[in-house]
Amino acid sequence: MQRVFISYRRDDSAYVVEIIRTHLAAEFGEASVFTDIDSIPLGVDFRETINSAVADCSVLLAVIGDKWTGLAPEGGLRRIDSPDDFVRVEIEAALSRSIPVVPVLVGKAEVPSADLLPATMKPLVFRNATEVRHGPHLKAHLDALARGLAPYLREPMAPPPPAKMQRSVGKNLLLVLATLAAIFVGVLLLKGEFDGKKKSATNPADEAASAVEATPAPATPGQ
Repeated sequence: MQRVFISYRRDDSAYVVEIIRTHLAAEFGEASVFTDIDSIPLGVDFRETINSAVADCSVLLAVIGDKWTGLAPEGGLRRIDSPDDFVRVEIEAALSRSIPVVPVLVGKAEVPSADLLPATMKPLVFRNATEVRHGPHLKAHLDALARGLAPYLREPMAPPPPAKMQRSVGKNLLLVLATLAAIFVGVLLLKGEFDGKKKSATNPADEAASAVEATPAPATPGQ
């Protein structure tokens, strides 16, 4: 199935992700948008579940807000620095599979510089980004995002057959029609020949007798 996976932090951009999800679902269908991993069963490896969900998608949106890196307390690690961080696992899964990753900037965020990201996520900074900001241009941003995703989420039209194949089909059709015409003419000829033989096979004597019986007898004089 062709669908988009939306990667985000709840405490960073959940408000705008719902707007994005609603807009894309209206454009491409509800089943085309995957936003949550709350359905991960207890006791399973969430990394495997995320990898499987990402693998089923055609494109991943990395929604980046003001707190996307997961700001850490003084001297602590940021959430993005943890190998078990959900957002990191999602983006790494897409990058490792060469799935298109689109940074979507919300709030006042910008694409982070490469030196602020783990090595496995550095390719993200070179992906063409878009923005969905609140304000008078929000609708325009959403429409631009949908247009950009259309090649990934709409089934491509089947290309027309090559010209050589078209010519071959045309020749075959003419051959079939010519064969049917020849059969039809042959049937007519055989029917005509059969009718002729049937007529010539009639007994001449029988024909003469029939002619005599059909001739009226001459009238007797005096009657």
